[in-house]
Amino acid sequence: MIRFKNEHKSDKETYVALTRAFFTSLSPVRAILNYILAALLLVFGVYNLTTGETAWGVVMTVCGLLLVALTLLYPWLLGRSVEKYAADYEPFDMWVEFRDDGFRCSYCEDDNAYSDITAIKENDRYFFLLIKGGHAVLRKGCFTIGDESEFAAFLAEKSGLNVRRTK
Repeated sequence: MIRFKNEHKSDKETYVALTRAFFTSLSPVRAILNYILAALLLVFGVYNLTTGETAWGVVMTVCGLLLVALTLLYPWLLGRSVEKYAADYEPFDMWVEFRDDGFRCSYCEDDNAYSDITAIKENDRYFFLLIKGGHAVLRKGCFTIGDESEFAAFLAEKSGLNVRRTK
């Protein structure tokens, strides 16, 4: 039984939105862990500088500052890469059918199990599914059966993953 069907022609805007949603946002947990590690490096670096271990103190302090800088610049650096590679994008037809027992995409030859979905994100206009071996971008408002809230609940139930909100 087909519960949801979503069809649209992909476009450059969708590609850029998908890439930004998955790759330019550093997860808050990773960012916090990076800042904790940077703080530890800075503390031990300053400690080594005060105890006379100048070489280790300089190395740890520089590594801590570099980690802070990279964590802050990560979204900006990746955002520039997205714009650069989006110029080579070619549109393609994509469709996805969701059933109770699995789903099928235009780019995959066989049916997929919901356990193949590794991440689900949404913004105001799209659902983004990261699937083993690919991805799917589903434009909201293109569902022939069902609506966005039913679809999000259906995917969360079938995959066991939460639908995360993104910019």
